[in-house]
Formats: sequence, structure tokens, C-alpha cells
Amino acid sequence: MLSLALARRSFAVAVVVLLATFVLSAQEAVPQLPAPTQPARATTITGQVRRAGSLAPVRNATIIVEGSTVEAKSDSEGRFTLTGVPADSLHVIIAAPGLMPLRAELTATGGTMAPLDVLLDAEVHYTEVVSVSPDARDQFASYQPTSVLAGQDLDRQLEATLGATLARQPGVAERSFGPGPSRPVIRGLDGDRVLILEDGQRVGDLSSQSGDHGVPVNPASASRIEVVRGPATLLYGANAIGGLVNVINDTIPSRPVEGAHGSVVMDAGSAANEFLGGTDVSWGNGRWAIRGGASGKRNSNVRTPEGDVGNTQSRGGFGNVGMSWTGSKSYVGGSYGYDDTRYGIPFIEDGQVELTPRRHMVALKAEATKLGGIVEGFRADFASRRYRHEEIVAGKSARGSRTTLTN
Repeated sequence: MLSLALARRSFAVAVVVLLATFVLSAQEAVPQLPAPTQPARATTITGQVRRAGSLAPVRNATIIVEGSTVEAKSDSEGRFTLTGVPADSLHVIIAAPGLMPLRAELTATGGTMAPLDVLLDAEVHYTEVVSVSPDARDQFASYQPTSVLAGQDLDRQLEATLGATLARQPGVAERSFGPGPSRPVIRGLDGDRVLILEDGQRVGDLSSQSGDHGVPVNPASASRIEVVRGPATLLYGANAIGGLVNVINDTIPSRPVEGAHGSVVMDAGSAANEFLGGTDVSWGNGRWAIRGGASGKRNSNVRTPEGDVGNTQSRGGFGNVGMSWTGSKSYVGGSYGYDDTRYGIPFIEDGQVELTPRRHMVALKAEATKLGGIVEGFRADFASRRYRHEEIVAGKSARGSRTTLTN
């Protein structure tokens, strides 16, 4: 009996030991609390605010430490001091009237903040300028975006074609099928949407109908070229919504001329051995005035690094003469002109097509201003253009085939 009681007690003790071991192993270790950290010490930042460019000190500039309430103002020399700045601050913001605000980064060297040298740029302001004139302007001349090429500006940008001459003007591009067939493109519009005028009259060609037709006008003979964009173009028809180009030759003298005057202009290029030139001569005795002009252009095939582009040659000749009676307030006169052009069209029909535009032009003009009566002035224009060109395809025969178009 005694041995049985001892065995029971030993079994009970073993069970208690096992249960205690299981409970202790199931409990998770409690992590220790981190040691308390010392608060970051405050520091002091100094610096100077100056104006970019002139390096003049900026007075009363506001300097704010980003993420805190610490701020300061610059003195008359642009210097400032920020006290009580948290050591973990990274940026400051500097602002001053009339200057662009700046966000600067703080840099610590040797445990202290480095001095700041701040340069502020001038603030950009956009203002609207209103111009007032004591003289009333014509309603059709107001708010019209117009570009004018004349004098030295025209001489510097002179090219062999009208489209190339105007290609650098705002909103104007060039439609080109080689050196010969070229035409201006205004605001992305082409064809009938862009009207070409010569001395205020329609040129009367077929350049608006197809990309292989050029404008038969030599820019070397022009005294001024105007590009008009806007509602004023509607005066010449509802379809000219892109704009219009007016090439002014002044073939008919509109002002009194005393003695003889003349001018010569020439231009040359090396890409295709281009050459163009023009000349005009005016003579008058104060009442009667006569003006004559002639111009021409020529180029061979265009040369490229990969060889010549075949059938890109062109040539043209232009001539006109005008006569008028001129007074102090009026004039009346007429003119006649003729031009003959020939140019090749590359790639089409294996590069064997040539066009030969020719024009006969007759114009009459009369104008009077400041008459002082019921009719203050008048202006009358008459123009006739006879246009004809042939499209020549060499083909297999020696004479080739011809298509004649007359306008």
C-alpha cells in the first residue's frame, strides 16, 4: 500500500511540472520599452536676400521655416536671422513683393546650419496695352492681322517664288512641288481658301486648283507684299477665309514724279544655280508719269546629297509698263504687262511634265481724295487677265503631247 501511494504522488508531481512548463513556453516575451529620446535642439539660421542680376539687397522679405511657425524679416541690407529653428528642419520659404517666391534647402555643416545666400528673380507681369489715336480709323482697317514685307526686309527674304519669300512670315507656310510650282499656305489653308492678288486685282491663274501649278508672279518685281488674315479677306469673296496675299508693283504711278528714278534687285543661290533679278525705271514731269519694269528668274535641277532631282528646272520672264496723269489729290492711268514662265514637275509621268504659263494683263485705275464736296472721294479699278498654259508631256515621241488651258 505504501508503494502504491508513493507512485501516485510521484505521478501527480510529474503532471504538475509538465503543465507548468507548457504554460511558461506558450507565453510571448514582452518587448522592452525604448529608451526615452532627447528632444532635438533648436538652432539659428542667418543669411541675406538679394535681387538676381543686380545683386541689390531686398528689404522686408519674409523668411519662413517650412513646417513651423518660425519666421523673420530681412533688414535694409537684406540680412535676416532665424532663431529657435528645429534641428530637423529641411526647407525655408522666402517671399518679397514684386519678386518670385523661392523654396530653399537647408544644409548642415559640422552640426550647424550653413548661412543662406538667396537670389530672387523679378516677378513676371502681363499687362494689356491700349493705344488711342485722335484720328478715327476705317472699320475695315481695324483689328486686322497684317504682315508687310517692303524695303530691306523684302530684299533679305527674297526668294525665287512667292511661297518661298513669305515662308518665314507668322502663320504662313509654303506649298511646293519643286522650285517652280510654289504657293503660300496661310493658317494651314490652301487652294481657294487663300487669295493671291497683284496690285489689288486677282492674278487669274490656276495655282489654287492643283499642287503642280505655281503663282506666275516674280517677287523681285514687287515693291511691297502684304499678307492679310482676318475678316477683311471677306471683302474679296466668301471663300478666302484663310487670308490673302497682295503683291504690289505700283505699275501705274499714283503720285507725282519729278525726274527719273530707278532700282535694281538681284538674288542668287547655289542649290540649283538660282538667279533672279528685277529692275524698274520711273520718269515724270510733275503731271505725267511713266514707269517700266522687267524681271526674270532661272534655275537648274535641284542638287541633293543623293544626286540631282530631275525635271526641277524653271525659268521666267516678266515685263510691264504703266502711264498716268497725277495731281495733288487724284490720278488716272493704265498699264500693260506680260509674263512667260516654264517649269518642270518632278516625279509625275516619270518626271517628263513641263508647264508653260503665260499671261497678258491690262489695268486701268482712277482715284481722287479730299474733294471737299458731297462726294469726298472715289476709286475705280478695271483689270483684264488673259491666262494660258500648256502641260507638255515628252512621252515617247519627239514632240510629246500638249494640253492647253485658257482662263
